[in-house]
Amino acid sequence: MSYYHDRVRLFSKLVSFRREMKILDAGCGDGGLGAVIQTSWEVDAYGVDVSRTGVALAKKRGIHAKVADLSRTLPFSTNTFDVVIANEVIEHLDNPDNFLRE
Repeated sequence: MSYYHDRVRLFSKLVSFRREMKILDAGCGDGGLGAVIQTSWEVDAYGVDVSRTGVALAKKRGIHAKVADLSRTLPFSTNTFDVVIANEVIEHLDNPDNFLRE
């Protein structure tokens, strides 16, 4: 968990977070980062990941998570999120350009 807290401190220097924001953790894995974000910033955390197991774990942590391939269209409406975090995930995508357009 220390890794996630270190990341959250870094993100806090880059973005001005406020309550009631919607944050997407793209490539959320087990939801560990989203859970720390949700608690630290008192925001609504969402996640997407290609792993069904990871999404199930993220949901147990209280993250609104969905199974999705980040190289394809995401299962959310346009302009749903205030901030999208892609922590160490873009380099693993088959189609990073599509992800960045999304």
